[in-house]
Amino acid sequence: MRLRLLHLILGDDQYSLPVSDPVLRSKLAKMDSAVSSCAAASAPCSSGKGVWDILNRGADRTYLWVDLPFTSTDNYTKSGDITNSYNRLLSMITVYYTQGSSFYGNTALKNDVLSALDWLYTQKYNTTVAPYGNWYHWQIGVPQALTKIGILMRDDLTAAQLTNYMSAVNRFIPDSAARTVSGSPLMTGANLLDQAISVAYRGILVKDAAKITNARDALGSVFAYVSPASAPNTPARDGFYQDGSFHE
Repeated sequence: MRLRLLHLILGDDQYSLPVSDPVLRSKLAKMDSAVSSCAAASAPCSSGKGVWDILNRGADRTYLWVDLPFTSTDNYTKSGDITNSYNRLLSMITVYYTQGSSFYGNTALKNDVLSALDWLYTQKYNTTVAPYGNWYHWQIGVPQALTKIGILMRDDLTAAQLTNYMSAVNRFIPDSAARTVSGSPLMTGANLLDQAISVAYRGILVKDAAKITNARDALGSVFAYVSPASAPNTPARDGFYQDGSFHE
């Protein structure tokens, strides 16, 4: 299942090297420039504008990127800095595994991602941290990025790293309908699907059949056929109408 997900994420069985298709070459170039705007041989560079170029590598760092400092007085923005940090690491590690990328197999890039993941686990997203701000980041934003990172990096993570990262995900979404953070709504429709995806990915990574089953069953409930409410002001259930449209 993990190998199938790798093919979906990377598309590495759908094109040949060297890449000649202009659309695919343009896509790879955009992915690379988002990671580093300098030549691959000199990346990361101090004059660069990519997320790898501006990554904070300081031993005593309190943030990974200066524009995501975790210091906003607005807790919603502050919690968003966690999701955005993981998303940037996802973009970095994706090019590491993408054949045809200038950063394919770049060991320095991978090591910086690993260091940043450990820092985020210790400082921001773990099994004991007190959540703040928007529930979405703790239950959907971070789990989606972190489980996808895990799918990509499974063979490059230690057993302890995989356990740590996936235990943090499980703390916030132990099941697809979980509401572990204050303010989280009843999980239906897109929110339920988002959490189910992360629960499934985690289940695949740690080989937990019960989690995969939970995610499968959650998906099934969303794809049920429903009928529009017949009485005024009576909401219809989530699901698909017979004409194929979706109601949430």
